[in-house]
Amino acid sequence: MAIAYYAEDIELPAIKKRVVSGWVKAVAETYGKKTGDISYIFCSDEKILEVNRQYLQHDYYTDIITFDYTEGNKISGDLFISLDTVRTNAETFHTRNSTVPSSTASCTFAVSTTKVPASGRSWRRTRTER
Repeated sequence: MAIAYYAEDIELPAIKKRVVSGWVKAVAETYGKKTGDISYIFCSDEKILEVNRQYLQHDYYTDIITFDYTEGNKISGDLFISLDTVRTNAETFHTRNSTVPSSTASCTFAVSTTKVPASGRSWRRTRTER
């Protein structure tokens, strides 16, 4: 069980992976949860649009898409985060431009409330594809 960080179509942001992972685990524990396999996939607007179209049949950009694989009290899932949109939102809403670390943890808990579409199609890469 691990928290992993990936980049698609962009450079991986400069985050302190161990610090962020430790914090995510600590926050999960305060809710009586454990962390399973959680993948943060940082990507461009074009990549998140592709995922949104393919798996959710939505034709628009967004800041995050989550796929929930939680079982019992173990939080697991994939989180696609568009750094392009995160930056735009930070500028638009006058928040810090370094929103990526805080976004990663808060988005983890979105996973436990986001379900796979009724079509049954879901995103999931195997370990060999990562």
